[in-house]
Amino acid sequence: MNIGYIVTDLGWGGTQAWVEYAATELARRGHSIIVFSEHGPHDRGKRLQDAGIRVYFHDTPPSIRAYAGLIKENQVDIVHLNVWERTEELITLGRVAGISLALSYHHVPKEFLRQWLTRFLRPRRFLQFIRRLLTLSRNVDAHIGCCKTSATGIRQDFWPLMQGRIYALPNAIPLPAMNSLETLHGPSRFLQLGALNSRKNPMSTLRAFSRIQKRIPDATLTFIGNGPMRNELETYAAKSGIRDKVRFLDETPYASSILSESNILVLPSVAEGLPYVLIEGAGRGIALIASDVDGNPEIAIDRRTGILIAPQDELALESAMLRLAADVDYRVMLGRNGVALVKEKFNITEFTKRLLVIYEKMLH
Repeated sequence: MNIGYIVTDLGWGGTQAWVEYAATELARRGHSIIVFSEHGPHDRGKRLQDAGIRVYFHDTPPSIRAYAGLIKENQVDIVHLNVWERTEELITLGRVAGISLALSYHHVPKEFLRQWLTRFLRPRRFLQFIRRLLTLSRNVDAHIGCCKTSATGIRQDFWPLMQGRIYALPNAIPLPAMNSLETLHGPSRFLQLGALNSRKNPMSTLRAFSRIQKRIPDATLTFIGNGPMRNELETYAAKSGIRDKVRFLDETPYASSILSESNILVLPSVAEGLPYVLIEGAGRGIALIASDVDGNPEIAIDRRTGILIAPQDELALESAMLRLAADVDYRVMLGRNGVALVKEKFNITEFTKRLLVIYEKMLH
């Protein structure tokens, strides 16, 4: 099968990880894969090329006609979009190029009844929705949610139409090596990985850690990521007297090396899809603390692989961090369960089998 992936860029985010993991595994199975990166950064491009995948690097996004030419030239059977820009334009590509088109995205079932009531009570809103529905129905052959929650949101939004074209395909990873027992049993090494912005809520993590650190002096915290809150976080750490216990690292392709040094992963986001960092953390035997939103509970299962907390509940976050810092046996048990869960439900081998079934349905 010849498969083309279009991604907004090839940076280090979760969407780009999806493309890298899926494309690499499919190429390993003998399929012909092409990746189109709409614009920079192109950080993952070299790894894709090393896996035998053709990559088109663009500084400016090509036109739909230009894409259609590249698709015909490379005899692509299916185009799969993993984009957060130009989506409405790019979904016309399947029709223009005369091929099947899949679209991956995250959509949670929030205020389902209210949304539908608003559509019926406001004619303009209803007409906008119908236009969008017709556009998607005409152009997209498979709507793929990154977790069960996301697929439920898509089904509810499109109900009762297109239900047979909506699939839940939870994110997955190549199974990582488990962290050393010395690390997992050692001093508390907290990690939060992701953009330093209000959606990821890193300030709650830092404030909670500043209080815990006074009780557990050998505990440390690492943030990996960039964002608008970084200066504010560094200033707070300095004023709180814990700057030597907190590391701020830039977004990096070598985040796995930091994960291998950690034993408690924290993600108190106010909204998420199904974060790759939680999956990789669990696969390494790291205990998880995550907010009870969107796809998080599918991997951070409360009292099984981690501790779930209410979103924006800083006291609950502090309590969870303190519990895992103080109770090593409980922390290790959660991590052990996480490894088993990732092997069972979030490994790239099973993911690829399910993805190929979707592609076969699209073609036939």
